[in-house]
Amino acid sequence: MPKSKVIMLSICSLFIGLAGTHAARLTATSAAAPQVQLAATPRRTTTATPRRTATATPQPSPTPGPVVVATGAFHHVEEKGHGTATVFRQPDGTYTLHFTDFAVDYGPDLRVYLSPLNDANDSASVRAAGVLNLGGLKARSGAQTYNLPKDFDPQTYHSVVIWCRAFRLNMITAPLR
Repeated sequence: MPKSKVIMLSICSLFIGLAGTHAARLTATSAAAPQVQLAATPRRTTTATPRRTATATPQPSPTPGPVVVATGAFHHVEEKGHGTATVFRQPDGTYTLHFTDFAVDYGPDLRVYLSPLNDANDSASVRAAGVLNLGGLKARSGAQTYNLPKDFDPQTYHSVVIWCRAFRLNMITAPLR
């Protein structure tokens, strides 16, 4: 077979492969180029299966995170200390008090108090004002969180006091704003 016919047959074969639903027959009737005849081929019948359509599943709206209610920096009263106190309202309506970058120097039996004073700068005013006792200090340094009572009112308390119960002294205070 001459080279030109082979090339022509290859091109025709490529065309036939692209034809898809028709079958092709090559016939060479003369020395001329082969002719392509397209003959209809029976189509396959398939049973359509219902497609599952994706339905949009309603996504729950993202739960809002804690909201800062008040925050303040600790300052020295009787001892040195530092850090930040933050009151958060949680998504469920409860409140927490969180200390970050917190440290206080020595003191035995340290307690965490919330005070109604705007800034408790001495021990006598804390004793006179009354406090909400949150219990013992968890650690003298590091981040820590305290759950506040269910009836906590953030409008009532304006400062956080680290109190030494043994000596009845205000060690450090963070006014909340």
